[in-house]
Amino acid sequence: MDENKKQNFKIVIIILIIFLIVLSSLLILRNFESRGASFDINKKDTFFSSNFSSNSIFILGSSQIGPLNATSINQILNDVLIEDYEVYNLAYNGNAPYRDQFGNELIEIQPKLLVYGISYRDFEFYQQNTFNDSFLPDTHEIIEYQLLKIGNDKIPLNPQFQIRSLFRDLTSVDTKLESVNFYQDNTPFFPYKVNPVLKSYDEVQPKINNLTNSTRLLEDTSHPFKRHSEIFLELFLEKMTNNSINVVLISTPLAYISDISDERKNTYDIFLKKLEKKYGVKTFRLDTAYYGLDLWEDKRHVSYHPDVTQYNNDISKIILNEVK
Repeated sequence: MDENKKQNFKIVIIILIIFLIVLSSLLILRNFESRGASFDINKKDTFFSSNFSSNSIFILGSSQIGPLNATSINQILNDVLIEDYEVYNLAYNGNAPYRDQFGNELIEIQPKLLVYGISYRDFEFYQQNTFNDSFLPDTHEIIEYQLLKIGNDKIPLNPQFQIRSLFRDLTSVDTKLESVNFYQDNTPFFPYKVNPVLKSYDEVQPKINNLTNSTRLLEDTSHPFKRHSEIFLELFLEKMTNNSINVVLISTPLAYISDISDERKNTYDIFLKKLEKKYGVKTFRLDTAYYGLDLWEDKRHVSYHPDVTQYNNDISKIILNEVK
């Protein structure tokens, strides 16, 4: 009996040690995740230590927003407007609504306008209501939703995914040389290539068509938080609205819009209309605006080649209409 007790005690101790190791790892993982794969927290602190005027305009989003040239947009605005405005592009690779890196800083600055770029890649609408065919409430969904309302920095919702992500990040080799990238002062988090790529519309078309039921082949939607990105976006908009900060949403350009299923497009449309009605935000649809045009880096991104000006011009027009 005594031997069994000793054995059970050892098992309990081992379990506790494993639990502490896993908990510590998750805290580290959460810190990695909150910063994003390509986000430099030190640059953030340096950037926001500057003084910003009340006429500041911030553009937010992922690499699909990165190609916007803040300098060009700023020049267009100041050629038309009497007041001086300063435009900043805060895009960074891998950004999505579940990563709110700038909310508190933006509230403190009280900018004139926020331009927020989103796309199909940010959400997993097509997965909703597919895992629970029972008439009973999904308690897992309810608990996750309440945790998300508290904040995504409180608890990791998918430890297994985060553990895999950490090992993948730590073991991957970045073959991109820093010397071929550069940063701009008004776009501090997005690396630009010295020699930007410019491809025709036909060159970037997906090789596989008619992917009505295979959206995963076109979009990286594997991250567990992406299914909840609509919640995070609503929390962000609510926060900005409560602080009297004007936000407009941009549905970013895509070269493969015809390969997204009608069902997913419809759900996306309904969600955008919901945001317009609930938060009084305007949405501008550029996702289909450049169909057939030769201004692409790849199927997801407009090129920031100097010969490509339409993206900058369209965003400038949207901003002008908001600040006049």
